[in-house]
Amino acid sequence: MFFVFSRLSVAQKQQEEIANAVKDYVNAFYYGDTSKIHQSVAVTVVKYGYYMPKGKTIYEGETM
Repeated sequence: MFFVFSRLSVAQKQQEEIANAVKDYVNAFYYGDTSKIHQSVAVTVVKYGYYMPKGKTIYEGETM
C-alpha cells in the first residue's frame, strides 16, 4: 500500500513541477521577466523556426 501512495505522490509532484515550469515560461513572456525563463527552460534549449526566403519556394530553417 505504501508503494502505491509513494508513486502517486511522485506523480503529483511531477505534475506540479510541469505546471510551474509552464507558468514560468508563459509569465516570462507576459511580464518580460527573463529570470522565469531560466527557471523553466534548460539553457541548452534552442528555438528553431522555418521561413521562406524572398524569391525562393522552399522553406529554410534556422535558430532564433
